[in-house]
Amino acid sequence: MKNSIKRSVSIRVVATLSATLLLSFLTSFNIFRIQTTQAETQQANALLQRAQQAETAHYKWASGLSNALYTGAEFTGSIDPTTCVLGQWLYGEAYTEDPQVLALRSQLEPLHKELHESATHVLNTMETSPEEAQAYYQDTILTNLSTLVGLLDQVVERGGELSEVCNAKMDSTTTTMHVTAGVCLLLALLCLISLIQFVMRKVIKPILHITERSRQLQEGRLELKLDYESQNELGDLCRILRNSMALIDSYVADINQILDQVSQGDFNVSTFTDYIGDFRSIQTSIDSFTSTLSAALEGIKAAEQRISQNADQLASIAIAACDTVRALVGWEPRCALLSYSTCGSGEGPLVDKVVEAVKIAQNRRPDLAIDGEFQLDSAISPKVAAKKVRRESRVAGRANIIIWHDLN
Repeated sequence: MKNSIKRSVSIRVVATLSATLLLSFLTSFNIFRIQTTQAETQQANALLQRAQQAETAHYKWASGLSNALYTGAEFTGSIDPTTCVLGQWLYGEAYTEDPQVLALRSQLEPLHKELHESATHVLNTMETSPEEAQAYYQDTILTNLSTLVGLLDQVVERGGELSEVCNAKMDSTTTTMHVTAGVCLLLALLCLISLIQFVMRKVIKPILHITERSRQLQEGRLELKLDYESQNELGDLCRILRNSMALIDSYVADINQILDQVSQGDFNVSTFTDYIGDFRSIQTSIDSFTSTLSAALEGIKAAEQRISQNADQLASIAIAACDTVRALVGWEPRCALLSYSTCGSGEGPLVDKVVEAVKIAQNRRPDLAIDGEFQLDSAISPKVAAKKVRRESRVAGRANIIIWHDLN
């Protein structure tokens, strides 16, 4: 099964992002829970403080009423049940949804109202019958006050319980946030480390290896040694490079073989390898060049065989060779007629025939560089020509066309 780099990297990136998003979500959720718990704690503390203040206020209220009944002092307490601390809570916002506190609040409301209204009654009774007023205070008002304080004590107790519950909830939420944040952060780090290790080991390291092994291509060395193997995209790349370089190497070997045969005089050659793709144009050019050159040389050979070997015919061969080379490959012909003599260094009928053929060719075509008689080294080697040829010559040492009458 192919191990795709793209798929492996994508999985690790998604895992890292998921762990990061999970960390953000859980942190935000826990912060929301902490804020909610803080609000609940504030409400519980406010309820507790209000109940305690109400107890203290009503003790003072009862003391003031007692002083008015027994010592004749002026009563400055509140008669309206809605103006005191407890009244503001009973007739205002409850600031809690706890069923037990709401039930106590329902019990406190009528008792509190009756207690404040009884102050008016006892003060009016005090004007006509102090004993009756004092008895009413002892029997009714203090009893109601004791009951009211008992209910407030329950509210205080419940408020303390709610405060403890909120504090415990706050501690639990804080601990949960620390644990979840640590776990998610650890997961994100592990995913990130896994991603970095994978990229370094499976991507960057192979790329550096391929780059280093491929440097020899810019030096003209086509033997690419890539030993990296893997069932992923980089492994496919290495296999493609190896196959491509092997194909190019076979083409180079084929061209070298063709040129070697041409250098040995065999012009009837063609490519041995089937070229593919854009390389087909090279095969077409090579086959066209070798077939054209072979046909031209065959024509020259046939003409040579038809023409007898005298001076006039030898001159005609030289002229025909120059015209053919110029037309075929575009060279500027420099034709040398060979013999065993160089510029009169030897004598004999064959030498005389070559000298005569040179004169005839030069008279017929003065525009062509045809000269002789030369030995082979004098015709193609500038150094030898400088020693053996003592006259001006456009051909000596620079010949690109060789005509020989008789190798003897």
